[in-house]
Amino acid sequence: MTLGQAKQIVRFLLDSELFDQYEEKRNAYFNMGQKRVAATTDFIEKTKTLTLSQPTEIDMEQLDASFYKLRRVTGGEWERLSPTSVRLEKGTYVLHYCVFPSTITAHTSDAYAFEISEAAQSALPYYVASQVTIAEHDLRYHQVYYDEFAGILENVDAMNKQANMHITQMER
Repeated sequence: MTLGQAKQIVRFLLDSELFDQYEEKRNAYFNMGQKRVAATTDFIEKTKTLTLSQPTEIDMEQLDASFYKLRRVTGGEWERLSPTSVRLEKGTYVLHYCVFPSTITAHTSDAYAFEISEAAQSALPYYVASQVTIAEHDLRYHQVYYDEFAGILENVDAMNKQANMHITQMER
């Protein structure tokens, strides 16, 4: 889904006047929503292979500016020094880590494609609609949209957990 397509869904959920009233904040709300989803439910995972000839301290934020969480390290001997840095001994390593999606600003094109999974993207218009309606006097709409957002994310989280499940045949 693109940013422009998601905006059209939000326009459908809200009346046009309310939609137009929040034009300056909509992209910020989409940015907040996508980052929240990526950090809690639908991780954007990257891998980086490093071959080292000597022990080295790696600062993950310098390795990838969008880094936010180290998931695992495969390879030889290593030690976590802080949430953002590891010390790797001599050898070959594969670093598995999560990143934040690109920042959506007021200048981001409507052609921008969201970086989270398609299933999680369907929650974003409800998140934006909930943020717009939270400032209104009637919070029922906010609650309805937020509940829909949360419900979609629960399903995405369950699907992700199922996808990561490993089944091993038991010996008889």
